[in-house]
Formats: sequence, structure tokens, C-alpha cells
Amino acid sequence: MAQDIENKVKTETPDGAASKKAAPATSTTLNDDTKVSVKSLAPAVYYTCTTTFESFAWVEVGDVQEITYKQLRMMKAKHPRYFSDKWLLPMDKNVVKKLGLDNVYSNSMNRGDMRKLYGSDVKEVDELLSGLSNEAKTGLAHKVEDAVKNGKIENVKIIRCLEKHLGVELMQYV
Repeated sequence: MAQDIENKVKTETPDGAASKKAAPATSTTLNDDTKVSVKSLAPAVYYTCTTTFESFAWVEVGDVQEITYKQLRMMKAKHPRYFSDKWLLPMDKNVVKKLGLDNVYSNSMNRGDMRKLYGSDVKEVDELLSGLSNEAKTGLAHKVEDAVKNGKIENVKIIRCLEKHLGVELMQYV
């Protein structure tokens, strides 16, 4: 019975060799065949695996595809911008940690969070900014400055909140 619970199930093939079945996406064990749900944080993201030649497409923000852990590792090794530019987000925290992406995705803002800065809910923006790491705030300061210059962020209360949390002068661009 205990073998039935294992994530790796060995079955006999006609030639006598053993084969492994892929661990399900909810498995806590990470082997190369483990399926991982990956969510898109940017529109129109495409990837073709160089070993299996499988193609994956995330057309809209929030689209989810399942790919193997091995394909994720290869994607990170050969094309790290998928993760460093936050185009894709593995939905499993263990995978994020194993791939060494916790510093990229911890306490950072995605495109949906950036849209909140363009609105009028100061309390929501204040809560969002107070949860950010210092590294994320530093990276956000330049983006916010450009958004204020271009007129995307117009609410004076939100601009004052951004100045308070990010430590930059933004009212000069209004």
C-alpha cells in the first residue's frame, strides 16, 4: 500500500526495464518529470523547449500552462529573462525556491500591482508599498518616476504616498 502513495511509480515494461511516471503537479517531490503550473505575468509570452521541442504560449496575463520541472530548469539556464523580467511565475513555492528565484519574486510588484498606482485608492497603494523589500522599492522608483513624467500617475495623494515610501521627489514632474 505504501508504494501506491509514492510519487514515483515503477511499472514493468515488456522488455523488463522499469519506467517512471511523472509526479503530479501537487506533489512535494521535485523530479525532472514533475508538472509545474506556470502563470504569465506579461502578455504574449512564448517558449519552445530545446530538448522536447514542445511549444508553450501564454497569450494573456494570468494564463497558466503546465510544464515539467526539467523544462523550467532549462528555461532558467538558457533564457533567464523569462524570470528576471517577471514574464512568468511558477505557481509552486518549492519550485521558486529550488530554482533560486525567491529573491526575484519575494516582496515585488507585478503588472497588476503597477496598475493600482494609476488608480485612486491611496490606502491600497500604501499597504502595497509597505510590504515591499528595499530592493523592490529601488527598482520601482525609476518606473514610478517615468510614469509620473508621462502622466500615467496623476493622483497627487498617491504621488505623495510614493514619495514617502520610495524616498524620491516626484512632485516636480507633475
